[in-house]
Amino acid sequence: MVCLILVAAGVLGGLPVDSVGPLDAALVDSHDRPVRLAEFRGKPLVLFYEDRGSSEQNAPLKRALHDRAGHGPLTRAAHVLGVANVAAYDFWPVREFALSAIRDIERRDGVRILVDWRRALLAAPFSLPDAASSVVLLDAEGRWVHAWSGPLGERSTEEFFEALGRLVEGAAAPAGP
Repeated sequence: MVCLILVAAGVLGGLPVDSVGPLDAALVDSHDRPVRLAEFRGKPLVLFYEDRGSSEQNAPLKRALHDRAGHGPLTRAAHVLGVANVAAYDFWPVREFALSAIRDIERRDGVRILVDWRRALLAAPFSLPDAASSVVLLDAEGRWVHAWSGPLGERSTEEFFEALGRLVEGAAAPAGP
């Protein structure tokens, strides 16, 4: 199943994107400490939202992003975060096993992963699908720019890198008078 969400067209969860403003959500890190998405403002944010069954859907995009990040200003100009949809594992003792597995993936992949125990990104205004890999781009102020759900094909991958390139260039541009 491939579902493409093009929010750049102007609608997010039924709301005009301009009316939404900066987005935020309360999550936790892999040590169960509170973290808010607003803490990542100041740089564009690439957010991968996945559950256990969808974590490999966009593996080619993740590899391409990793490869490109090593060859340019991307790592300094944007945040890249995983967010694990683990609400199904929020009970003892499974919760601790889930956090341990997430920490192992963070160490292996070198990417910070936040944890969504309460399905915060499934609710408005994000309204991401439950069982798909979603890729979300937020600008440096935390405003929604673009999102895709499901495996990204070649065209969607190109759109992703074009949109990210515009955000990175905009973040690197000096502020005007």
